[in-house]
Amino acid sequence: MANPNAVVSARPSVWIDGSRVQSLEVALQNLSIRRTEGQISDCEAEFANWGTTSDDRTGFTLFGGDVLDFGKRLEIRSGSDPLFQGRILSLEGKFPEMAPPTLVVKADDGFQDLRMSRRTRSFERSTDADVLRTIAQGHGLQSDVSVTGPTHPVLLQSNQTDLEFAQQRALFCDADLWLEDGKLCCKSRNSRSSVGFDLVFQDTLRSFTATADLAHQRTALVAGGWDVASKSVIKERIDDAVLSQAASQGKTGPAVLKQAFGDRVDTMVHASAIDAQEGKAAGQARFMARSRRFLRGIGKASCDARIKPARKANITGLGPLFSGEWELVDVEHRFDLENGFRTEFVCERAWIGRYA
Repeated sequence: MANPNAVVSARPSVWIDGSRVQSLEVALQNLSIRRTEGQISDCEAEFANWGTTSDDRTGFTLFGGDVLDFGKRLEIRSGSDPLFQGRILSLEGKFPEMAPPTLVVKADDGFQDLRMSRRTRSFERSTDADVLRTIAQGHGLQSDVSVTGPTHPVLLQSNQTDLEFAQQRALFCDADLWLEDGKLCCKSRNSRSSVGFDLVFQDTLRSFTATADLAHQRTALVAGGWDVASKSVIKERIDDAVLSQAASQGKTGPAVLKQAFGDRVDTMVHASAIDAQEGKAAGQARFMARSRRFLRGIGKASCDARIKPARKANITGLGPLFSGEWELVDVEHRFDLENGFRTEFVCERAWIGRYA
């Protein structure tokens, strides 16, 4: 059976308030859609703004406000696959020397609403999952939350936006945070599943650079703090035992560091940890996040909507050290008249393959 993704449209489709606007697709000159795990997804699209107007005159074509205006819903698709959904926040007119004028539209996804809400409030006897569901409900969003962690006696949102607080709780749980189809999603990074397709170097993967760096790796992390109830010091040691899944595929950063340079132990004092369980959870999240940055990859591929943060990609053709599954953390879909439609991405993982 033929691969349904073998042919990709050379241009994205543009939708405004649910309706496709083909005139904007023809006028599109540059496009950038940026998606980073836990962050607002944004879109910047530049359109030609000079030509024949609706009354058969020559002049500006996009200043009527009927097509592009503040608050309108902008959607960009690749074929039938959505790449971006959000609302227009910015209009920028460009009037270059010796060139036709253009109009640049900038839009953010639904996380923008969370960024515009700043609060001070407390949550008592709540888990991080409880907090995230409350935040979603406050913005009229459904929630798909699956994270583990302790029940906190008190959690304080102190002069933080709802987005900042949600990001903080997701980081504590070592979880991915994203918005999809009107739903606030937060799931443990250990639960990430493969996207079910390969990126093959010199085929769907046009270029790739992989870097393994020990500079910020540590063989262990000691998480400290103060247990208020028992009036005792919190001292929890976390090492690469928590990286057993990565260790089954290759050599982890902490293991390589220990072999090459010996023990390098770091410490972290959690100023607000209430008990040992909370201190250990915070330290483990910090250690795992640092370990995953042992390998960082930067790639360019044919445009594919399946490449998105909070997923894994199986990258092949890179040899024994760098082939295998990578976790996607930063994705940018780009279009321009010179280079066409493509996807650029950053990925990471906690292990390097074994020598052949």
